[in-house]
Amino acid sequence: NLVARLFTGTGIVDLGRSPRFDVEVSGGVVTLIPPDLTRTEPVGPYELVALLEGLPPPPIPPLPGDLALSVTELGLQSVRLREFSLGASVEAGAWTVDALTATLPGNTRLDLQGTLGQAAGWPIFDGRLVLDSQALDGFAALWTRPRDGNPLFGQSARLEAGLRLGVETVALQDGALTLGGANHAFALNAQLGSQRALSVSARLGTLDRAGSTALLALLPQGQGTARLLETFPRGSFAASVDAAIIDGLSLSSGAASGRWAPGGLVFDNLSVADYGGLSLDGEASLLGAAEVPQVAFTGDIALAQSAPVL
Repeated sequence: NLVARLFTGTGIVDLGRSPRFDVEVSGGVVTLIPPDLTRTEPVGPYELVALLEGLPPPPIPPLPGDLALSVTELGLQSVRLREFSLGASVEAGAWTVDALTATLPGNTRLDLQGTLGQAAGWPIFDGRLVLDSQALDGFAALWTRPRDGNPLFGQSARLEAGLRLGVETVALQDGALTLGGANHAFALNAQLGSQRALSVSARLGTLDRAGSTALLALLPQGQGTARLLETFPRGSFAASVDAAIIDGLSLSSGAASGRWAPGGLVFDNLSVADYGGLSLDGEASLLGAAEVPQVAFTGDIALAQSAPVL
């Protein structure tokens, strides 16, 4: 792995009664963390997870000061950040990130603010994240494979959440996703390192046909599901939706919670008030091999006469 760095700029260091530095740096195409050229497997951990696990702790200079950094393109393993800009100051052993901005695929704007430090060899961050995408199909290509008639084409979305990065942990808290003109709440907690695990919760509002199709397209499917399970072999989930349209049928008041592990998927609760004339409330499981799972359901099922779901 080769690391290319080329910066130019100016720096002032005041060594008087109140020592302090002031640095302004700019660069062209800079690879800060090179991609791992030894990885050859077609299905591996999500690049973002690999990136987070490989982030070094930030250097903490002995002097307080200010840093302004601008780079045309910044490389972090396989992630490329264009029009990267950072304004930060350091004091008392921690950085204050006043503004970090960059452009991701799909004309997606990244904005980050917060405090950055280090503990046990890991970077520690506590702040706020905003992702504003004007071409969701391009942004989603980072983790999904485009399909014919891509429902994400022409769609925009905005994500805002509290971001906390700790020792082998990352969390998105009090998250808000704006998609299809509707707002949806979510949260995510991930355990990194050798014992990876994921916990996700979502409270979805009312999704129209376009919003329902776009949301489903954002979820990992096929090989993406295999990558998710390899990255996080264990996890838990809790989700609910007020209304949506799935495969042309209206769904109202749906909820699901449960957990997954290498042995299969378990729903502690699975309920739908109405989906094309079908309603259910109970527990379910899909155990064994994914090709031929053992499916079980315990609870109440009701089916209206001449239900559209049939």
